[in-house]
Amino acid sequence: MDAITAKNSPWKYIGLATICAVFVIIGILMLLFPRTGEWRETIIGWSGVILFGFGLFIFLRQIFDSRPRIVVDESGVFDRTLSVGVIEWQDIEHARLNSVVGNPFISLRLNNPEKYLERAMNSQKKLARLNKYLGAETININVSGVNKSPDDILAVVLKRMLDQKIKIHNLSENQ
Repeated sequence: MDAITAKNSPWKYIGLATICAVFVIIGILMLLFPRTGEWRETIIGWSGVILFGFGLFIFLRQIFDSRPRIVVDESGVFDRTLSVGVIEWQDIEHARLNSVVGNPFISLRLNNPEKYLERAMNSQKKLARLNKYLGAETININVSGVNKSPDDILAVVLKRMLDQKIKIHNLSENQ
């Protein structure tokens, strides 16, 4: 049967890390060679170094993270970033590809989203409810920045959903 595993794509994170590194360098230069010597310039310099330095650290970690981020297989859909575990096929009613500001994600309509929200951290629960309020589904798989095409991932999800429905239909006919 079809299965797909997606890992972080290093290219997206290399670009983001490069941008952060440039802003860290600018912040350092502002601190080392102040133009006016005003306290605001120091605050802006340190803010750039700290904020973009943190971003640089995060993006460098993502570049070298070789763990699977999304796994779609016989057990269900697993997205490491959601921290809800495997979303089982019998719980998925519908899946569709969406995009917000060029960032693709797969919205999963679940017959019991609370089952998975119970496992999530409080911040993720609030974000999931906000997603639903904004017109997306409660559970969304972020497929931005992975090494597989969003269309390919969605195709495997839809095929697996169809296989599950056929399996359930055949079981009910045999009983």
